[in-house]
Amino acid sequence: MIIYYSGTGNSQWVANEMAKLTCDNQIIRLTNTTNNNITIDNNNQLLGIIFPVHSWGIPITVKRFLQQVKFNNLTPNCVVYAIMTCGDDSALSNKQLVKLLKKHNIHTSHIYSIAMPNTYIVLPGFDVDPQHVKIQKIENAKHTLTQIATAITTNKPIIQYVKTNLPRLKSHIIYPLFMRFMLGDKKFYVTSNCNGCATCKNNCPEHNIEIINNKPHWQHHCTKCLGCINRCPNKAIEYSKHTQNKGRSCMKNECL
Repeated sequence: MIIYYSGTGNSQWVANEMAKLTCDNQIIRLTNTTNNNITIDNNNQLLGIIFPVHSWGIPITVKRFLQQVKFNNLTPNCVVYAIMTCGDDSALSNKQLVKLLKKHNIHTSHIYSIAMPNTYIVLPGFDVDPQHVKIQKIENAKHTLTQIATAITTNKPIIQYVKTNLPRLKSHIIYPLFMRFMLGDKKFYVTSNCNGCATCKNNCPEHNIEIINNKPHWQHHCTKCLGCINRCPNKAIEYSKHTQNKGRSCMKNECL
């Protein structure tokens, strides 16, 4: 079983790749309405949790899920693993995850992170990767995921975690500030390019968007996954003035 959370498609792509590599045909997309009482059957040999890093920490929806879920029938030989996607750095997100899993008496040596195309564009100085960097990250990810899949299926952990400078500052100071002050959606708006296609609504993992009078309206429980702004086929969604003239990034071949 693979449980994944994804906004812009990076983690969804990783989940689909891991499903193929591990021959796991049971994939569950985590949203804010996902059933919290997921049962892990006795014949499940693998349990994967895949999600993006949000500002060097665990997304609030993933955190709430792991705080509330009940893992039933988890067999002793079940290999639990986690893969986090990040633009450049996961800081101490792995430490946060270890604490959440410990509450379920789950201990694993298979916690990995992997660099994927940057999608965070709503602050000054942040933009998507140039196309050649995006392509290289995806190619590197394919190779790395093959190694991770082998490590998981043989239960022989490898070292694959992206952590660069100042991890404590990022995860212990910037992440809490992000969670407190940056999760709102009041600065999102649409331009005249919007045609009411509802791609933003259909892909929002938080069910935070309603289409009213053929235009998206945000319902104020946003987690800043940025799926709406990056997935919009017409580049019609902006966030304040910070996203104007910036690129967009979405694993389009895997969009829902």
